[in-house]
Amino acid sequence: MKHLLLSVILLTGCHPTAKDVATVTANEVREIAVIEHKIITDFCVPRYKGAMTLDEIREIDRKCLPAEVAYMTTKAAWEAMLSVLLAAKKGKATDEDVRTSAEKLGKSLASLQQIVEEME
Repeated sequence: MKHLLLSVILLTGCHPTAKDVATVTANEVREIAVIEHKIITDFCVPRYKGAMTLDEIREIDRKCLPAEVAYMTTKAAWEAMLSVLLAAKKGKATDEDVRTSAEKLGKSLASLQQIVEEME
């Protein structure tokens, strides 16, 4: 996250606005989420293809389904963040709305990363 803040400062000068920070955050989170989803896919797909019994599938589901839910939740939070940013550009959302959305997106990503880390 330190490189994220540095990117924001470099892009916006010394005093980034909430919208500037949120825009960079949204872009960074999207890139990270795509990588996490690839890890999920690379982990789960071969295991499902190789599963021969219902018990094997259940064991794979125990790890893969929560990871997929976490990814989809992060994706939804990212899409919500984009909506808030667009609304803010039109004056229909406040800086507080932007901050709240960015916080939710960050929490969602942290949850996704934790689940993927535990999956491996």
